[in-house]
Amino acid sequence: MNMTTPYAYQFWPGPMEGVAKAEFVATVNELDLVSRWMTPFLRVSEIPAPRKTVAIFLAPFLRSGKPVTLQLMGDDAKILAETAKTAVALGAEGINLNCGCPSKRVVRHHSGGAMLNDATLIGEICRAIKDAIGEKEFSLKFRSGSGDWREVENFLPPLAASGDVDGFFYHCRTVAEGYTAIADRKERFLTAAQAAGDVPLVLNGDFDDGAESFAILAECRAKGAMIARNWMRDPYLLRRCEKQDAPDAETGRQLFFTTFCAKNPPRGAQLEICRMLWGEKSPVFRKLCKKTK
Repeated sequence: MNMTTPYAYQFWPGPMEGVAKAEFVATVNELDLVSRWMTPFLRVSEIPAPRKTVAIFLAPFLRSGKPVTLQLMGDDAKILAETAKTAVALGAEGINLNCGCPSKRVVRHHSGGAMLNDATLIGEICRAIKDAIGEKEFSLKFRSGSGDWREVENFLPPLAASGDVDGFFYHCRTVAEGYTAIADRKERFLTAAQAAGDVPLVLNGDFDDGAESFAILAECRAKGAMIARNWMRDPYLLRRCEKQDAPDAETGRQLFFTTFCAKNPPRGAQLEICRMLWGEKSPVFRKLCKKTK
């Protein structure tokens, strides 16, 4: 991946479906919390996404002035490729194909993590999208496998050797594991790094700014890390990972929430962000719930 950074690694905000809406993205942009964006997935099924639809979807992210990668989800190579071509014409710096979402509803529709059961189809889609966007960056986001994490040793090497993928975003859990804790993430990361060959690899799964996380990045010779849930609990985490000045976690949470609420989001959105920042058992969340009743 060619997106430049003044740091040793790239740190990406996880594309949180249902969370990264207009007020949330505007808050992140205002506080300058990210160096790059990957959007939540844009689901494309029966027809290519219309230009207006793609433009509206990308707009909040493009306003940041930072490089934006559009994440797509679907299983039709031609339709996805045409949508990708539209996106780069509108300013997206890259395209990402989601093959990792563990949502049961998504998997039932043969998208996201379900795609890992058909490596041939993934390869066809990768080829079509890369042909459509030319020199722009194309990446693949995936999990270790459907049920067995060692599936990655089978489907990843051919994709890496194809020349159609510029970068991999690898989540160490399987689709079946969802977001449950695992004890062997380092082994999984090292296995994926070997399977990816020379294709740059961004790691995803319980990363923070601690020494262990940076040690894993170094040992895997990774391009960087994507952080979602830990970032939401600590909005300045990516800045801290980039060795920039940042407030402590609690001060950062308060600043983020105050800035977010000033944009007058729906009350339900305020509750959801508060829950993600402090947890549903926290006094802050319980106090807000009482005000909402």
